[in-house]
Amino acid sequence: MNKDKFLFLELFGEIDSLYIDKSFEPWHEKKILLLYKYRTKIACAILVAVLVGGCVYHTEVKAALEKVAILISGMLGIEEDISSFTDKKNISVTHNGLTLTIEEVILDKNQLYILISKKFESDKKKTDTELLENVKINGTKLNILKEYITNTTLDESAHKYVLSYYLNDDILNDDNLEIEAIFTIKKADEGGEIGKYQFKFNTSYEELEKETSRIPMNQSIMVSENVELKLSMLTLNSVESSIVANCKDLPLGNEYYLKGKDNCGNQVVYRLFSYENPDIVFVKEIDSHISPNATKLELQLYQHNLGELNSISEEGEFIAEDYIDENGSEMEPVGDSFVVNIKKANTEKEVKYTKP
Repeated sequence: MNKDKFLFLELFGEIDSLYIDKSFEPWHEKKILLLYKYRTKIACAILVAVLVGGCVYHTEVKAALEKVAILISGMLGIEEDISSFTDKKNISVTHNGLTLTIEEVILDKNQLYILISKKFESDKKKTDTELLENVKINGTKLNILKEYITNTTLDESAHKYVLSYYLNDDILNDDNLEIEAIFTIKKADEGGEIGKYQFKFNTSYEELEKETSRIPMNQSIMVSENVELKLSMLTLNSVESSIVANCKDLPLGNEYYLKGKDNCGNQVVYRLFSYENPDIVFVKEIDSHISPNATKLELQLYQHNLGELNSISEEGEFIAEDYIDENGSEMEPVGDSFVVNIKKANTEKEVKYTKP
């Protein structure tokens, strides 16, 4: 039975706009007024069914349903882009046996993250590839900050890629964000193009920001006798995480890490990324992961002494200064471990960030 339902929806998704146009035409001249009277109600009913169905069935059918919904909205005279009411996750496009899927689009203040996965339809199709990106918001091309793989597995097609962009305040001031992304996939060995994958949808700042949690912290750690590190905010989404802290006159010549695990057993490491006395930011390492099912983090501050600061010169000319650790010192725990509750349902005081 379920199979028949999916077959119906797949066929429904292939309905051409011509047939939808025809469905709005009168069947007979004498029935023009009657059909015109009810066509709006019928179309609205179809539109509701389409949007509801998109929430129930699998991804490929959802894409087809969205297409039909947009066609119907145009015939109803709806000027607003109803694609903003459809799910932005798991939008897929397939070319030549390779499917590219946008799994997440997330905003953290001015930082935009796009999470992409790719899947070959068969082992014979599998090959090393390179991705060329071209992303625009409201017609403005974005410059990529960084791209990386979130995890590594033996199956290259299971990799998930993160593209990161910085959005200036002018873009974020627009209430409506039209995102258009074109990804060109080429074969790494011979450079042959597999296909151009185009995605386009409307969204808003608030919609993208809701995927990021900001959880207040009130944790103090004595780094030394007179130096106190105060952790104040944990930011978390499915792509990245950071911890904001404050410490006046943090001892230099050391590396600082917050290491531990989530309550699902995954190892988690934050490293000190930025220090502008007294403001500090710890950033989660790319190769550490927090389970989406995790509700707590248990962390411990570690300090690693870098050794003595030495000047590096060549033929009497100063080149740079660097720390040299001749004794090979190890990381040492500082203070006691602590627990952070990261479950949204239990975070009544979660902070909502508003756009600039």
